[in-house]
Amino acid sequence: MKISKQKYYSILLILLILFQLYIGSYKTIFVLELILLIQYFITEKIVLHIKFIKIIAFISSFVLLGFVGTFVYNYAFIDIFKDFIFFFKPILGIILGYLYARKIDNTAYFAKVIVYLGLACAIAHLSIVIISSDLRNISSMRLITKDNFIECFSLVFLLFYKYFFKKSFTKNKLYSTIILCILCLSIFIYFSRLMFIIVILVSLGALGLTKLNKFNLTIIIALIFSIIGLFYYLNNTPINRNAKGFDGFLYKIKMSQSEIYQSKVRITDHGKLWDHWRAYEALKSIQLIENKPETIIYGNGFGSLINLKFHAPLDGSKKGMKYISHTHNGYTFILYKLGVFALFAYLFFIFRLYWVGQKSNTFEAKFISVLAIIYFFTTLTITGIYNQRDNMIIILGCLLFYYFNTFNKSSAEVDQA
Repeated sequence: MKISKQKYYSILLILLILFQLYIGSYKTIFVLELILLIQYFITEKIVLHIKFIKIIAFISSFVLLGFVGTFVYNYAFIDIFKDFIFFFKPILGIILGYLYARKIDNTAYFAKVIVYLGLACAIAHLSIVIISSDLRNISSMRLITKDNFIECFSLVFLLFYKYFFKKSFTKNKLYSTIILCILCLSIFIYFSRLMFIIVILVSLGALGLTKLNKFNLTIIIALIFSIIGLFYYLNNTPINRNAKGFDGFLYKIKMSQSEIYQSKVRITDHGKLWDHWRAYEALKSIQLIENKPETIIYGNGFGSLINLKFHAPLDGSKKGMKYISHTHNGYTFILYKLGVFALFAYLFFIFRLYWVGQKSNTFEAKFISVLAIIYFFTTLTITGIYNQRDNMIIILGCLLFYYFNTFNKSSAEVDQA
């Protein structure tokens, strides 16, 4: 039986996203993506929108900037190569997403693929949690699996499917309700602050509430004050660091703002050090920039390593790691590796993606815009597009194809008129 190209590339899209999600090594993912891209080049005709080419050229310039510091300073080749792969991987992901979406060539079908993928991930997650964890212990459930943002998009795509595509997701409402319940339960028992935030942001984006206008600004300001109020309450409420269950979850929320940056972190106090580990990484990278002020312009380059000043138990070995290549805070990471111009360019890239939602109310435009907002925040905590397990970049590539495709059709209709 011959399989259609739409189904074939839908399967490849699913596998590509699962690779990102479940394979821990960014080097392995890079090789797999490169193989898939070469396979596509051999078997298919390559057609790219000129604006998409400009986007790829723009984010590829970050890779070129990384070699400036590399030429100035002397680093080990293996560390240079690792960093090159790290920065080039999201470029492969966005290109593959674009090319696969072109073969799927149906936005509603693409949305269904993501919903069913999210459902499969949710069922797998629930099964693993039920079989392998202590259901009375939140920490036990959290340790089983990592965050899965695909489930967040799957939930919102399902909720707003009829809104965008003017037809029901399935003819059987009970079936849709069951899928919805499974996704909600799975997302809830991740007990992930970031996943809850992403569900809210993607939902707001679907409703058009992330656009800049007077009404939306009022809602945003109200949300900001609500968040400030929540942190004020938590900071004035004693919560045990070793608390379990919901109190432990509240403690993680309480510490989240100081995880991002802390000017002073004592490495002798291990409890506070791990609470502020991301801040400590960022602090060390900033100190290295201060030691070499010229690197604020062109960065330390590919191959540069951050000296932690002690051996941290990060790699599972008895000795631990004293030097690391990457930090959780993506903004200090880009500044340290590539310099201030690359940092501004990265922010400009995010802003341009966000602005897509200002110009159009289509499915793809709204979710491109909300992805920009998500990346703006996740860059603070998990390196944004450079997170080694990030699979949203593939979704972004797909959405960019549908956006440019819709734009071309609209232009053609105007020309004919």
